[in-house]
Amino acid sequence: MWDFTGEVAGQSRFLILGHGQPGMTAAHDQLRDEHRRYLTAGGFGDLLIAYGPLLSDDGSEWAGTAMLAELPGRASAEAILADSPYSGAGLYDGIEVHRWQFGGRPQD
Repeated sequence: MWDFTGEVAGQSRFLILGHGQPGMTAAHDQLRDEHRRYLTAGGFGDLLIAYGPLLSDDGSEWAGTAMLAELPGRASAEAILADSPYSGAGLYDGIEVHRWQFGGRPQD
């Protein structure tokens, strides 16, 4: 059984999805390092449970961003991608924020 035990008091968990605009793979690739610096400099690194790109079915095109994060509240969750370099460059078609609860894997 795999369990995430990193719960922080006073924080809530969120699934945050940034849906990429079609045809933005090259722009994404150019901004990748800047986006990573934004997450690190913004102090988000310790708040991310999981983070990574969404990809096309064949894996060749960037389709957006997915992250699981533990943040102080919904406003922080909405801002993390909305204030990012990807968003500033118009790479996202929309951003979804959902409260999320870790479920782990069922025991055999």
